[in-house]
Amino acid sequence: MSTIPVINQFIGVYSLLLTIFGTIGNLLSLFIFLKTKILRKYSTCKFLIALAIIDTLSLYWWNLQRFYKVYFGFTYNNLSVASCRISMFMAYSTLEISSWLLVLMSLDRFLNIKFACYRQRISFNPKMVRNLILTTISCFILINCHHLIFNGYADITVTNGTQVVTVVCYASRYSRYILWPVWEYFHLIIYVCVPFCFILLCNCLIIRQVYFTSFNNNRRRKFNMTLTLLTTTFCYIIMLLPSSLGFSVFGDVLSSNVLNLLDCILYTYHSIGFIIYTLTGQEFRSELKKELNGALHCLQLSFKNNTSIHPLVTTNR
Repeated sequence: MSTIPVINQFIGVYSLLLTIFGTIGNLLSLFIFLKTKILRKYSTCKFLIALAIIDTLSLYWWNLQRFYKVYFGFTYNNLSVASCRISMFMAYSTLEISSWLLVLMSLDRFLNIKFACYRQRISFNPKMVRNLILTTISCFILINCHHLIFNGYADITVTNGTQVVTVVCYASRYSRYILWPVWEYFHLIIYVCVPFCFILLCNCLIIRQVYFTSFNNNRRRKFNMTLTLLTTTFCYIIMLLPSSLGFSVFGDVLSSNVLNLLDCILYTYHSIGFIIYTLTGQEFRSELKKELNGALHCLQLSFKNNTSIHPLVTTNR
């Protein structure tokens, strides 16, 4: 480890910690959202459930790969053609799905606040929201399925009678232009540019609508969900932009360590959902506190039962 530069050690460990704590946090969020009836009735919550699953999956590809590269000297890309294709498919798909779930969630929240008819017909219709989420996921699976077919190939060379197989991942055997760099630009558009514009517009409309809305108890509860959404999308914007600009605009200028650090900032967003929901969601925080108190009570009962079954034995001397 002493031969590994300190910055690389930090990047590797940080990526591993993001994966561990992000997975735990997203699974806890998923548990709270699924268990709490008052939260499940909001369409925003249904999008957050899907987002927790997708964000968890996204942490295990480009993010965790940095840890393997630093400490074990390999990546998914150079293990085999199959691992190259699967990793590219999962990495691109999860990031794009996550981005567009935020778009749908922002649009849904604005329409929910603005139009009563939307609230009655769609927002409180679990089947409609579920179908919308599944359709979005299916679309991006289809958009990215070409990675499973065309991306990567095995380059076989013979040196001194020895056959050497090298996996070339960011390329296609058929044409160097069939995927790269064309796909990178397309990914930038559908992952960054278009979602960014939609989310920014919806957030401005939401803030304007909430500002001119009088508050009662019911509206205050809805405002808590709106605050959670606005905080989530704000974190998405400020953590996505550095990485996107770094790779797309300054990729030839910045060093690989700087680009990796910017990517760490991006994946930090996919790991902090639980913290955002705890800080901004009153119902989420109350349910979390209730679950923690219940778990603590169970531990106390278990400890008391164990001590009653196995009492301390004292002997007289």
